[in-house]
Amino acid sequence: MMLNLQRRISALVHLGNKIDIDADDWKAVMLKSKAENQWFTIDNQRLMIESIQKCYLSESELKRYVDVYTMGKQRLTIGLILAGNIPMVGFHDILSTFLSGHNAMIKTSDKDRYLIPFLIQKLIALEPETATYFTFVDKLENFDAIIATGSNNTARHFESYFKKYPKLIRKNRTAVAVLTGKESEEEMVQLGHDIFSYFGLGCRNVSKIYCLGTFDKNRFYKHIEGFKPLINHNKYKNNYDYNYAIYLLNKIEFFTDNVLIAKPDSSIHSRIASIHYEEMESIEEIQQSIEKVADEIQTVVSLKPLFDRHSRFGMAQKPSIDTFADGVDTMKFLTGLG
Repeated sequence: MMLNLQRRISALVHLGNKIDIDADDWKAVMLKSKAENQWFTIDNQRLMIESIQKCYLSESELKRYVDVYTMGKQRLTIGLILAGNIPMVGFHDILSTFLSGHNAMIKTSDKDRYLIPFLIQKLIALEPETATYFTFVDKLENFDAIIATGSNNTARHFESYFKKYPKLIRKNRTAVAVLTGKESEEEMVQLGHDIFSYFGLGCRNVSKIYCLGTFDKNRFYKHIEGFKPLINHNKYKNNYDYNYAIYLLNKIEFFTDNVLIAKPDSSIHSRIASIHYEEMESIEEIQQSIEKVADEIQTVVSLKPLFDRHSRFGMAQKPSIDTFADGVDTMKFLTGLG
């Protein structure tokens, strides 16, 4: 049975209203997820679940999201290959597939095997007629189109392997921030969230700072003091210690507060537990530098929009429902299939 759009929206709203991450079953699945993947701390899982509940599963947001599209009449099967760098990062693709009226054939990441299936089970328990829209598989077969997310290397493999299908393939991305010196105290604190949320593992985490003028390391480190407990996480500390040793042995210039290493570097991609910065003389120079690597940037955190994919401070990892990965309209792709 095919549910009409309003019923699909109502099912998702019902799900959002019923999520209770303090319930015993939610606690159990989060503990199971953490046991398998140490990066998935309970705090990080809660952060993502609460973000999904607030940003994706409210009736006003869902209606605003779909209102600009004309839904296709054909119900197709969409293969979804999900990433696993941060908890439930592939949920937006599932949500969009369901809203567009297609079936989602889902291959979860080995790093994130429990949370999304659990959430979909909750949806089906609330609205049993949604069950036919979701299938979890180990291998994708008999699908009509594909959405896949992976590294640059796996993206090349996906492009070749799925060449005969309509497809949306995503690659490595990162976020950058621009500091002009006019940022408020609170905005500097919020930058810490953009850097450290999910340990910096997300494609929307800031890994590079463009500075208008001199990088004020003292002001920067003053405002990220609240994130110092991260160094107590074993895997994060191992990455910090490794980077520290490598930079020291190679006599690379860097600063540190014993939690985050900041080093001058033109690359926008930095290692876990480190961040790059680059000093420039004008906003125009910064914009030109960003444009050169636009294909590698997910969002730019800054006071004023300097790039079409812009985030306010503290919002890099809190995208709205109509903020698309890689700037490619997922819903347009899905509604255009049939």
